[in-house]
Amino acid sequence: MLQPMNSRRVESTPLWSLRPRGGWRHALPGLVLVLGCGLTAWAAQFAGRLEEREARRELQEHARIVGSTVERRIGGWAEVLHGVRGLFAASQVVTRREFSEYFEQLELRRRYPGFLSLQFVRYVRHQDKAAFEASLRAEIREPGRYGANFAIHPEGERADYYVTHFIEPIAGNERALGFDAALTPQRREALERARDRGELTGSGRLQLVQSGNKVGYVLRQPVYRAGMPRRTLEQRRAAFLGLSTVVLSVEDFIISMMGRELLERVDFRLHDVGWAGEAVAPPSPHNLLYDSAAQGPHEVASAGALSHAATVAVGGRVWRFEFRPRSHGPGTASDTSTTLVLACGLLVSLLVWQLLRLQLAGRERLEARVAQRTQELALANEALRDSEQRLELALAGADLGVWDWHIETGVLRWNERWLALRGYTEPPDSPDLEWWRELIHPDDRPAVSAALQDHLEGRLPSYSAEYRVRTQQGGWLWLLDRGRVVARDVDGRPLRISGTNLDISERKRAEDARVAADTAQRLAAAKDEFMARMSHELRTPLNAILGFTQLLQREAEAPLAERQRERVRQIRRAGEYLLAMVTDLLDLSAIEGGHVPIVRQAVSIARATAEAVDMVRQQAEAEDVTLENKAQHSEGMVEADPLRLRQVLVNLLTNAIKYNQPRGHVTLDAVARAGEWGLSVVDTGIGLAAEQIDKLFQPFERLGAHRLGIPGTGLGLALSQRLTTMMGGRITVTSDVGVGSCFTLWLPNAGATATRPAASPPRGPDVVQPAEPAPLTVLYAEDDEVNVLVVEGMLALRPGVRLLVARSGMEALETARRERPDLMLIDMQLGDMHGIELRARLAALPECAEVPCIGLSSDALPSQVRAARDAGFAEYLTKPVQLQDLLRVIDRRALAVARGISSVTRP
Repeated sequence: MLQPMNSRRVESTPLWSLRPRGGWRHALPGLVLVLGCGLTAWAAQFAGRLEEREARRELQEHARIVGSTVERRIGGWAEVLHGVRGLFAASQVVTRREFSEYFEQLELRRRYPGFLSLQFVRYVRHQDKAAFEASLRAEIREPGRYGANFAIHPEGERADYYVTHFIEPIAGNERALGFDAALTPQRREALERARDRGELTGSGRLQLVQSGNKVGYVLRQPVYRAGMPRRTLEQRRAAFLGLSTVVLSVEDFIISMMGRELLERVDFRLHDVGWAGEAVAPPSPHNLLYDSAAQGPHEVASAGALSHAATVAVGGRVWRFEFRPRSHGPGTASDTSTTLVLACGLLVSLLVWQLLRLQLAGRERLEARVAQRTQELALANEALRDSEQRLELALAGADLGVWDWHIETGVLRWNERWLALRGYTEPPDSPDLEWWRELIHPDDRPAVSAALQDHLEGRLPSYSAEYRVRTQQGGWLWLLDRGRVVARDVDGRPLRISGTNLDISERKRAEDARVAADTAQRLAAAKDEFMARMSHELRTPLNAILGFTQLLQREAEAPLAERQRERVRQIRRAGEYLLAMVTDLLDLSAIEGGHVPIVRQAVSIARATAEAVDMVRQQAEAEDVTLENKAQHSEGMVEADPLRLRQVLVNLLTNAIKYNQPRGHVTLDAVARAGEWGLSVVDTGIGLAAEQIDKLFQPFERLGAHRLGIPGTGLGLALSQRLTTMMGGRITVTSDVGVGSCFTLWLPNAGATATRPAASPPRGPDVVQPAEPAPLTVLYAEDDEVNVLVVEGMLALRPGVRLLVARSGMEALETARRERPDLMLIDMQLGDMHGIELRARLAALPECAEVPCIGLSSDALPSQVRAARDAGFAEYLTKPVQLQDLLRVIDRRALAVARGISSVTRP
């Protein structure tokens, strides 16, 4: 049995963090440097401890394996010596020839590395000496033997003798015949102990003269006369015949047992320290059996190096073996890793120190930055510890189930892990191949059987299959099953196959998750493509519908009758409703896909509410609803995206107006509470029931409003809630049926008394027509004839504009080079090239490089708009084109031409 010895433990010193406090601000860089050095020292110490712990665990594992191997091999030698005892028990007389033939059958030199000789040592009393010598001389006088002058040696008269009677192999061991093995007190003690105790006995350290002074070891087993009792000591002495003996080379025994690869990685020493149960001697050169340091040139471990020792009983004696990692000291892998941790940690500490020194002056928030960096360093160290612990657990061993199938007998064997993978702690009553097959999922059995059969019949070099097995608890587990035929008969038929099982359930779940993620990504991309295409295809006809209705409403030469104007208004209202639904759908899709950027900043409540109220004032007047903005004088600031905040407020105000009573009232107010502002929109409308509020923010859910004839898409509140969440806020609702509703938008407070932004400049008219319009040449690149007619009609409102039309990108390039227009309107989806490509080609022409380009397209996704602006477009108008937007661009360019400005400034 193995007994662990010489365990050492190193305790770590706790490291305390430092926080900067007022008076020592300027000392902070030095304090951080000290802290970094301390953390580095601790990390280096921790790394060294991990290295030492792993090395100790490895030494203990080596000791366990070597100890069990020694016991197993010594047990094998005990069986050999028992066999010799049986040989003498089966025959009254054993001749030299019989002993030699028995030895040859054992094949000890091939099967037992380290074997030197097998002997039978006969016990001879003084009075039987002459007769024994005479009988032995007569035996060796046979032809082919080694001489006829045999005598017990060394010479001398003694009370009894332990004489080497038989020895194999005889070649090289002739001098050992007749040798009295009991010359010294120590040898006699070992011989008599074996005789008296009747058990396997070791010899202690021996120097083998016949084998070049190698260190040897002798194992002896007493042989008694057949049929004689040997229960008591006197009976054993009376029945004693001799000893079966085996002589071993310790060096060869150790090398064959441990392997040269292991001996090249560790220093190994073996001592015989005495009899078991008695006081053992300390390790010394006198009882040293083996020292790997003496077997080849290498650096020997120092006396204080890491080591592990254990003992094992061999023939009644105690073998003590000690392991040391080879060259465990300065310059080793452990020392290198510690040095690397120290170097990296010190480098990081010095960099942080220098950075803090350079940034100290004028940095009001230095304390927060230092605390943040200190926290990041602590988290990094914690992550390092977690990673190292996981690595240590992973190196503890491979989690494999092992199986072995004897094909002819049908016997199936396995280890405990193989059973545990299937949820069993004990095997079933009659385990066989059919039981194993029944555990496999029915859908996987054909593939598993085919893979196994292909390997057994030689079509595949190995067997490998992934399948599900049913556990004892009823669940299913994915396994990777691998195996290989390890034995075949002379005809090549497989006799035995062995393999391993590995739990791959986690990998399978990860693969399923990856497939699901890929599928979701493809579906999202397909949805985005569909939404973009749908938007383009709907906006193109809407451009004609809304464009012509705007022109009809502004028709001056042939004004419409009142009934016709009302029909045109209905057409325009329906088109704008459809456009709003398309826009909301695109916004909702962009939010769900994570394509909507949110720029959070401090926003004035007064400005945001004023802008939102201005945008819905005309709608409120049309619906005869009174608007009141109580938040217009608030000095509060919220943290939000200004554009998205205005979008949410406009949506809430629009709903409050649409769902209000005639001559109703809508109030916008602001209220502050701990850490946040609430912007509330209160109406006197129809109100909501409690069960309706739960469905309020679901897309396309209108709660029956369509039956009341109130227009809408059911997307506005869903968009508002998602945008509010992305800005770090929330929307709450209270409502009473028939009384009204209150929608409150809660956003983080960005500074209650911050400097109030300057008031927004007064908004000018949407369309600014120059007093004396300059002649303006506009080139429109468009391949859709209806869109050309719409733009022609709109630009006809500006008599000074000369419109040129190009139906393709190439035609636009030629026309621009020839006519040198003052402004270009470009559709993005021309038949022969994309609008961005056309803009790039125009920029490459010297005569057209300064011509401002305006995008005019049904491509309305934010990414498409950004791409156009990045490509150099001065503005980007999405279809359906609003008349005032197009005329604003034309008028601005006309003013620029009149003033001699070559480009249109981006809004």
